Amino acid sequence: MVVYHRVFEIVTAAAAILGLFLALVLLGSGRGNRRANRCLAFLLAVFSIIIFHSSYFPLYLMKVFNIRRDMNEPFLFLVGPCIYIYMREMVYRKGVSLRDILHLLPLIIFFALWLPALMLERHYILFEWLKLNSLVVSFVVWCATLVQLGFYVHAVVVMTGIHDKRNENSYSTTGKMSLSWVGNFLMLMVSVFVLLLLGLLLRIINVPGVHFTRAVIILFAAIIYIMGYRGLLQPDLLSAEGPSPGEKPSPSTDIKSRLDTGEIDLIEKQIRTLMEDDKPWLDADFSLDMMSAATGVHRNHLSFVINSRFGCNFFNFVNGYRVDEVKRLMAAAGGPGNILTIAFDSGFNSKASFNSIFKKFTGVTPSLYRKSLRDRISVIPEG
Repeated sequence: MVVYHRVFEIVTAAAAILGLFLALVLLGSGRGNRRANRCLAFLLAVFSIIIFHSSYFPLYLMKVFNIRRDMNEPFLFLVGPCIYIYMREMVYRKGVSLRDILHLLPLIIFFALWLPALMLERHYILFEWLKLNSLVVSFVVWCATLVQLGFYVHAVVVMTGIHDKRNENSYSTTGKMSLSWVGNFLMLMVSVFVLLLLGLLLRIINVPGVHFTRAVIILFAAIIYIMGYRGLLQPDLLSAEGPSPGEKPSPSTDIKSRLDTGEIDLIEKQIRTLMEDDKPWLDADFSLDMMSAATGVHRNHLSFVINSRFGCNFFNFVNGYRVDEVKRLMAAAGGPGNILTIAFDSGFNSKASFNSIFKKFTGVTPSLYRKSLRDRISVIPEG
């Protein structure tokens, strides 16, 4: 058991040091979205602080109040706000303002209540009250942490949906639509929430000797190691890109008021001509900006016409052509041939995205579709 504790301390301490180092790397990075990088650096620093602080926080609580392990780690109040602000910067390009201090209110209240008790002890007017009601206060802190984390999980999920919807109007491949680390952070938040909820429920039914603090610390250490490993192999992963500065989609009503029917008809014709004659969708990286450059039409006007005249977003519009090309190549080849090769020749850039998109458009997998082609060919009488 002693060896286990020693290994745990060494591994988590190393992770905390690595987290601070990665935070410094992000602060000094000149690539990508610098404001988002600063948010990410602060989040890594918070992970490191939680790892270090959790080793000593229960000790001084035990010294003053004899409630070792009953109080939740207070710096967990920073995890949700940090991920939320990072995500907000990635989606909306909205920097940090004075109003964001409100996100720190639970932590401020916690330390305003506890720091005087820990520093002044019996000279603090609320010391005896806290000592008598420490378990109740501990329960309130646990509940507050759960409520706050749940709120930010919901907020991040909503913003992720907004980001995906926006990017489906700009990119034709899923690889261009992902937000670095957000999926990992969301899973982390959900995992921490579940662990805290289990800890609270076991505390309510008075199950002794079960603590989830170490599991939470291991989660933070693991994500720091993952970020360090991936950042070492692919440094660009530690640089948040996000939307281009000033890139704000114009409301469709504004565009409609600026375009008459004749202009919309002309843009629709330009889009059809480009897609059918030049087949730019064969390029896996084809984007709305590339279409804009090819047609000379503003990207927002293109997006509006695609949505209004073709009844879909840019992502589905382009991939509809790709799926039709796959079906044509399968039929022309009479069924044989490598499906993945056909997919790549049609503009898809990965097996996973191809299978998902093809089934979305046809209702069946590519292999089942090709089998149905073979079955139809086999029943056609010769001559």
